[in-house]
Amino acid sequence: MLVKTFKVLVDNYLVLIVFISRLWRGNVCERYPGYKITTSPYVTVQRGLCAHVPCSFTVPSDQKLSRNTVAIWFHFINRYAVISAKKSSKFHQAYGRLFLSGDVSSGDCSYYIEDPRPVDQTTYFFRFEDGSLMFSYGDIKPYVTITELTEKPTISSARLVEGKEVTLTCTSPGRCRNVTSQISWSGNVSGIRLMNYNLTHDDGSRSFHSNITFTPGKSDNNSPLYCTVTLQTEDSTTETQTLNIEYSPSINITIEGVETNETTVTVKDGDTITMRCYVDSNPKASITWYKEDAVVNRTRSFQTISLTLTNVTPSDAGRFLCSAENEHGVARRMVHIIYHSTKSRFSNVMLGAVGGVLLLVLIIIVGAVIIIYIRKKRQLYVNENVKDVNLNEKDDIYCSLGFTTSDVNSPEDSPPKGLQSSAGDDSVYSDDLQYASVAFSKLKSKQIVPKNTETEYSEIRKSPRY
Repeated sequence: MLVKTFKVLVDNYLVLIVFISRLWRGNVCERYPGYKITTSPYVTVQRGLCAHVPCSFTVPSDQKLSRNTVAIWFHFINRYAVISAKKSSKFHQAYGRLFLSGDVSSGDCSYYIEDPRPVDQTTYFFRFEDGSLMFSYGDIKPYVTITELTEKPTISSARLVEGKEVTLTCTSPGRCRNVTSQISWSGNVSGIRLMNYNLTHDDGSRSFHSNITFTPGKSDNNSPLYCTVTLQTEDSTTETQTLNIEYSPSINITIEGVETNETTVTVKDGDTITMRCYVDSNPKASITWYKEDAVVNRTRSFQTISLTLTNVTPSDAGRFLCSAENEHGVARRMVHIIYHSTKSRFSNVMLGAVGGVLLLVLIIIVGAVIIIYIRKKRQLYVNENVKDVNLNEKDDIYCSLGFTTSDVNSPEDSPPKGLQSSAGDDSVYSDDLQYASVAFSKLKSKQIVPKNTETEYSEIRKSPRY
């Protein structure tokens, strides 16, 4: 409450001072013609910084200032000098934080206020002294206000392109003679190089700068970059710049209506699918959907473009290409739509079943042919090893002979009388008799031989070998 009351009193006091000074200004101008000062009646300085205040004054035309003229700025309330200087001898005597910057002998009363303190917030007036000629200007009494540090550093602008090295410059606020500052950077960029430096200007003031050099990437887009300036009063101020990185397009495609996000999609009769092409680029890209080589959809204002196929038919099958292009490059991605009819699927199943049956039948037939062939080969082999005997013109008789030799001559073994050799010679008979039993069989139905069937004998003798 006490502070609020004090501020109200100070404000009323300042209003009163301004009002009185304006009244006095009129009186001074009337009483002392030729004496005039021109400067700003209100000066605002941020804590830790500085301000340059232009000022000029005149004297009567019949007077001329010498090179020894001294300029003095006084504290209005306490009446003490805060600066006393003469430009000709480059002599500056400062009692506060005000510094003369002009040539007094030429009527320049400009001044600097650097790194002000709360006690420096007051009203000032100007006076010059040149031997016996002196004068205090009361028509304009500048009032200096000290505020909190709000001014921010400045960061230079530059076009940022992915993969291309760039340099940004941060400049400290204010141009002062004696105030120094430290500049630092922070942010997400990597691989940076820093260079801090200061420049001295013609009026003796200095400005502080810092360069940051880096190669921006796509991941740096929309990330903040901070430049912080710390003054010798330990006050600090920060400027933020959001990086706008330009880069070529990249594409991602999603497909709705099917259970896959692959680039090859199989659809069937009546399906509905939606293909969305998402493009990431800066600046925005021109996006186009193609089917084979024909344009089917195009946009230049959005980063997403959709293509919907409703009630799919065979004509919808083919290759679909999403293309995105900006000044930094081109990106393309393809989706292959394969049409698969449900009817043809059923036909394929039936065709497969029939084919299986036919294959089984073919295997059976081939097996049967092989078996018949083997049997025929075996029968042919048997027939080739059997000798045919013709009993007459009509009947075929097969004979199977078995020879036995006996050394005993028995009556039963004697040959029947009247049996001769085919040569009609009795010499066919020898001491060794060999017997053969002959079984005859016709190629007719086998008949059962009665029990009283008589056995017939035939004597066969060996011919001597010569």
